[in-house]
Amino acid sequence: MQTPARGKPLGVLTYWVVAMLAVTAVIDIFGVVSLLIERSLVLDSVAGRPVSIEEAVASDNRVEAIGGWTLIALLVTGVLWCVWQHRAHSNLRAFSRSGLRYTPGWAVGWWFIPFASLWKPLGAMSELWKASEPTDDPHAWSRARAWWVLGLWWACWIGGNLLDVVASAMQRESDLSTVASSDIVAVIARLVEITAAVCAVVILRDILGRQRALAPMSATAPPLPPPLPGATVGLPPMPPPPPLPPLP
Repeated sequence: MQTPARGKPLGVLTYWVVAMLAVTAVIDIFGVVSLLIERSLVLDSVAGRPVSIEEAVASDNRVEAIGGWTLIALLVTGVLWCVWQHRAHSNLRAFSRSGLRYTPGWAVGWWFIPFASLWKPLGAMSELWKASEPTDDPHAWSRARAWWVLGLWWACWIGGNLLDVVASAMQRESDLSTVASSDIVAVIARLVEITAAVCAVVILRDILGRQRALAPMSATAPPLPPPLPGATVGLPPMPPPPPLPPLP
């Protein structure tokens, strides 16, 4: 009988992270709508069409409220993500994967290191995905190629954040045409971030499936008891000799 290597359970935690990513994406959708409404009001003002103070104030309040909810959702998602990633990386050691470059602590820690956070988290996630491959060879993962979805997820994550910075800088301008343009940049940022959230959901669910399949493959059999002194192992017992014929 074999005893499977026991990693930490990921199922419930994965579903929580996926749920928060979905919440963040839904909030971003509302953000796109609010930004388009704001841009419409700004263009009306530029064109000389009347815009009431109530409409302008309501639009500003709506954009600020959605921004606040986005920040809260990102904080909750970030905390859950870090716990999930630490647990998933810890499982790789429980599954006897060898040649790992990232410890569970640094897989999370690189998110908070300036400049290194631009590429190190992608390396940690790529290692996690590859090393979770369901194979009983503990070295095979190092020869695998990273999944293209990981690259798309990271490009959208970095790109969305950069576009947010650009949009915020443009919003500080007093020219209304620039403000209208900043809304378009912010809308593109939200759409890119939604794509990143969708990719993240796909990646997390795939890693969960891989580790569930990997757990029984990384089982180790208990050693056999030593043979008794003088016993022959692996051969059937010799049949008894035939009886001798009676003497005449």
